[in-house]
Amino acid sequence: MQVIIKNKFWTIGGSSKIQDTAGNPVANVKGKIFSFTKKKLIQDLEGNTKFIVRNKFWHFFMKSALIYDENKNLICQIKRKVSITTDFKFLKTDKNWRIDGSVFAWNFRLIEDEKPIATISRQFNWTDTFMLDTGNQDPFLMMALVIAIDNIVDRELGQAT
Repeated sequence: MQVIIKNKFWTIGGSSKIQDTAGNPVANVKGKIFSFTKKKLIQDLEGNTKFIVRNKFWHFFMKSALIYDENKNLICQIKRKVSITTDFKFLKTDKNWRIDGSVFAWNFRLIEDEKPIATISRQFNWTDTFMLDTGNQDPFLMMALVIAIDNIVDRELGQAT
């Protein structure tokens, strides 16, 4: 499945819309207005929360985001050292994931057990826009992964959304 994740231009909480390549709505990302952890809900079109993404509140040398399922069970933690490298670590998960490519330039693949399972690329325009090919993976989980990585990168750059 290919989807486009587009951050809204004017938003206080960091909401996004997700659509297929034909422009049809697929999902929504609802950001919280007052959230020190940049909490975001990935929801289907009926408003059901599928995943929750939030940054870890306390961090020292590594930026971190957490992904929870709809029942608030931790799916994984993603950490990145404070550096210009693309060194993301996936913790607290049973997945053998790693990132291959340039996250800083937003052109990378998610690898599981040495096989590519999803690709993400950033499109440059007025807002952050990402093309995501979820492959055969849970599309909502892959959307949550993109939002989590975007949260980490935004926090490193000192952005408010």
